[in-house]
Amino acid sequence: MRIGFFTKLFTVILMLLLCAIGIMVFQALGIRDEVASSEDHRYRSLLLAGELFQSSEDLTRMARTYVTTGNPIYKHYFFDILDIREGIKPRLQNYPNTYWHLADVGKSSGAELGKPVSLFEMMRNEGLDKQETALLWEAKIKSDKLSILEKQAIAAVDEIQARSKDKLTIHWSPERHLSIDLLFGERYFAEKAAVIAPIRQFTNLLDTRTQAEVKDGLARLHRHILVVMTLIVIAMLAIAATIFYARRAVLLPLAQLRSEVMNIAQGDYAARCHIETHNELAELGSAFNSMALAIEQDIGKREETEESMRQAIAIFENSSEAMIVTDAKNIIVTVNPAFTRVTGYTSDEIVGQSSDILNAGLQGEFSLLAMKTSLVANGYWEGEMEGRRKNKDVYIEWRTMNAIYNDDGSVHRWVTLFSDITAKKKSEELIWQQANFDPLTSLPNRHMFHNQLKQEIKKADRFGSSIALILLDLDNFKAVNDVYGHNVGDLLLKEAAWRLSSCVRGVDQVARLGGDEFTVILGSLKSLISINRVIRDILHRMSEPFKLGDEIAYVSASIGVTFYPHDGAGAESLVRNADQAMYAAKNKGRNCFSYFTHTLQEAAQIRMRLAGDLRSALAGNQLQLHYQPIVEFETGRVHKAEALLRWHHPKLGLVSPVDFISIAEETGMIIDIGDWVFRMAAQQAKVWRASHSAPFQISINTSPVQFRKNVDLHKPWLDFLQELELPGQSIAIEITEGLLMDVSPDVTSKLRSFREAGIEVSMDDFGTGYSSLSYLKKFDIDHLKIDQSFVQSLAPDSDDLALCEAIIVMAHKLGIKVIAEGIETSEQRDLLALAGCDYGQGNLFSEPLPADRFEKFMNEAQSEANRSVLM
Repeated sequence: MRIGFFTKLFTVILMLLLCAIGIMVFQALGIRDEVASSEDHRYRSLLLAGELFQSSEDLTRMARTYVTTGNPIYKHYFFDILDIREGIKPRLQNYPNTYWHLADVGKSSGAELGKPVSLFEMMRNEGLDKQETALLWEAKIKSDKLSILEKQAIAAVDEIQARSKDKLTIHWSPERHLSIDLLFGERYFAEKAAVIAPIRQFTNLLDTRTQAEVKDGLARLHRHILVVMTLIVIAMLAIAATIFYARRAVLLPLAQLRSEVMNIAQGDYAARCHIETHNELAELGSAFNSMALAIEQDIGKREETEESMRQAIAIFENSSEAMIVTDAKNIIVTVNPAFTRVTGYTSDEIVGQSSDILNAGLQGEFSLLAMKTSLVANGYWEGEMEGRRKNKDVYIEWRTMNAIYNDDGSVHRWVTLFSDITAKKKSEELIWQQANFDPLTSLPNRHMFHNQLKQEIKKADRFGSSIALILLDLDNFKAVNDVYGHNVGDLLLKEAAWRLSSCVRGVDQVARLGGDEFTVILGSLKSLISINRVIRDILHRMSEPFKLGDEIAYVSASIGVTFYPHDGAGAESLVRNADQAMYAAKNKGRNCFSYFTHTLQEAAQIRMRLAGDLRSALAGNQLQLHYQPIVEFETGRVHKAEALLRWHHPKLGLVSPVDFISIAEETGMIIDIGDWVFRMAAQQAKVWRASHSAPFQISINTSPVQFRKNVDLHKPWLDFLQELELPGQSIAIEITEGLLMDVSPDVTSKLRSFREAGIEVSMDDFGTGYSSLSYLKKFDIDHLKIDQSFVQSLAPDSDDLALCEAIIVMAHKLGIKVIAEGIETSEQRDLLALAGCDYGQGNLFSEPLPADRFEKFMNEAQSEANRSVLM
C-alpha cells in the first residue's frame, strides 16, 4: 500500500471517528439539557400552580379579616392581590407565595416592580399541554367564583359602614354576621375544595409526564455513552495499526536509505538502495539509484565542461571585438581586454558601473526606444550607435546585444559585442558626400537634386499642396571665366551659391546642377506673392557686384519657374519645363524670370474664380460632408468616422478639396467653413450615438488658420456641444504636424481647452512633416494617423512595414492609439493588425459616403458582425 494512500485513508477514518465521537457527545449533552429542561419546567409549573392556590388562600384570608375587623387595609390588600393575579397591576420582582410578605416588601422604597402580567398568561407562556392548561383554567374559574362570594361579603360590610359611624352598631349588625356566615359557611368551603381539586390533578399529571421524560432521556444518554466508548476503542485500534504500518513500511526503508546516502557522501558512488516495499519510498530508492548513476556520469562531463570554460575564457580574453557582460539592470559585470583598447577604461574602472556611461546623451530618443523594444521582444539587437571613450572622444561602433535568460524566463545577463567603425563611417560619409554634393559650393548636386525633387513631389501628393521649381542660370558667367580665369569663376560660383541660399527658407532645397546652373525647390506653397518675392530677391542679389579678391565682376540671372502638379506630373517633366522657361527669360533680355507658358496665369484665374464661387458655396448649400469609417482591428466594429468635405459646384461639378481648401485658408473663409463642418459633424454624431453606438465619434480636419490669435473657435464649439448635450468624446479634431511647430500660447491654450472638454486630438499624416516626440508629449495627442504613403507600398519585410511598426510601438509606449490611413488591400490590413495597429481607414472598408449611405453601411456592418458572433 502506498504511503500517501494509507495516510489519506487513516486520516479519513480518524476524522470520521472523531466527528462521530463529537456528534455523539454533542447529542449526549443535548439529552442532558432536555432532562434538565423537563425538571425545570416541572419546577416552574408547580410554582405557578402553587401561586394560584396561594393567591386563592390569600384572598380568603384578606376577605375574612376585613369582614371580622372592618379594617380597610385588608380590603385594599384583597383587591391588590386580585389586580396582580389578573395582570392589572405590576407584580414585584421575585414575587413570594404569601401576600403578607408582599405587603411588607411594598413598604420598602427599594422594592422593584415588574411588568403587569396575569397569572394565567404566565401559565400559557410556560408551554403546558392542553390537559394541563385545562386543569389550571378550571381551578382559575372556580377561584374567580369564590372571589365573587368574597366580594359580596366585603360589599355588605362596606354598606354597613356607609350607613352608620358607630363601631359598636357595626360590630353587632345582622348584616355583618351574614357576611361572616357567607365566608365561613359550608358553601364557601365547598367552593374552596373545588379550587384545590384540579390543582392536585395538575400536580399529579405533571409529575407523571416529567418522570417519563427523565426516564427516556437517561436511557438515551446511556446508549450514547456506550457508543462513544466503542468509537474511542476503534480509534485507538486504528492508531495502533498505523504505528505498526509506519514502522514496517516507512522507518525501516528510511534507515536503509540513510545508510546509502552516507555512503554517497563518503565518495562511494557505486552505492545502491534496494527497498522491497511498494510505496513512495521504493520510488525514492529508485530515484536515489538514478541520482547515484547520474553523479557517476557527471564526473566525466564536469571535466569536459571545465575544458569548455577554459576555451571560452581564452576566446573572451583574446577576441578582437570588445565584449561587455552586464546584469539584468545593465550593471557591468566583466569586460575583455579589447574593451579597454577601444574605450580606454580598464576593468577595475568600469566594473560595477552602469553601461549607460558609454553612451549617455548620445542616442536619439526614437533610436533608444527602437533598441529597447527589440531587446524586450526578442532579447537581441544589432545596430549602429555612438560611444564615448574615457578621454571623452566620441566614436561610432557596431553593437550586437544578446540576452541570457534564467530558467523562469527572466534576464540573467546581457552580452554585448562591439567594434569601432569610426574610420569606416568617415570613409562612407566622404563617398556619400562626393556622390551627392557639389565639391565647390557644397550644395546638393544633380543626383541629390533629383532625389529631393521626387521627395517633394511625394510630399505634395500627400498634403495636396503645390511646389515651385526655379531654374537659374548666371548671365555672362562665361565672360568672367574667360577674363579672370576659372579660379575667380569658382569664387563667383561660391558667392552666388551663398547669395541664392540666403534668399530662400531653410526648408527650401538649393542645388547646383553643374556649370552656372542652380535650382531652388520651393515646397508647401501658400501664395504667389511669396514666390514673386523670392524671385525678385534672387534677381536683385545676383545683380549686385561680386567682389572676387582684387577683382569685381558683374553678372545677372535668368530664371525659369514651373509648378507641380500644374505644369508636370514628374521630376523630369518639371526640369524640362523649368529649363524651357529659363531660356524664355534669357530670350526676354536676361536678368528676368519667366513662368512655364501660361499655366500659372491660367491657374491664378481659376483660383480667383473659385474663391468668388466659394464665398457663396456655404450659403447656397453646395457643401456636403462625406463620412469614411474608421474600423477597430480587434473587433471589426465601426465606432469612429472621419468627416470629409465635398463641394458640389453648380457648373464644375464635384471640386476636390485639394483645389479649394488652400483658397479657403488664404482668404480666411476656412473659419466659417470649419465652423459649419464642426456643427454638422456634431449633429450627425448625436444621431448616430443614439441609433447605433453610444461611444460613436466623428473626426474633423482643422486648419492652422483656425488656431490663429484672432480666431476664437473653441468656446462656440464647446457651447454647441453642451447645447446638443454631447460629451467631448463625441468629436475628435485632426491637426497637422506643421501646427505643432507653432508653440504660441494661442495654439497651446486652444488645444488645452479641447483636452479639458474631453475632445480628443489626432495628429494627421504622421511621419511626413516635422515629426518630433517632444510635441507628442507636450500636447497630449490621443491618436496618430499613419500617412497613406507608408501604407500604399506596405509588404512583408518592407521598409514601410518597419516604419509602421516603429511608429505603432512608439505610440503605444506613449499611451497613444494608432490609425492607419489609405488601406486598399486585405494584405495591408492584415500586416497592420499584426503589427498592433488599433484602427484602419481606407477604401478597403468603404469609400467616403454621404450620411444616408454611411448609415446603411453601418447597419450592414452591424448585421455582419452579429452574424459572425452567432457563428
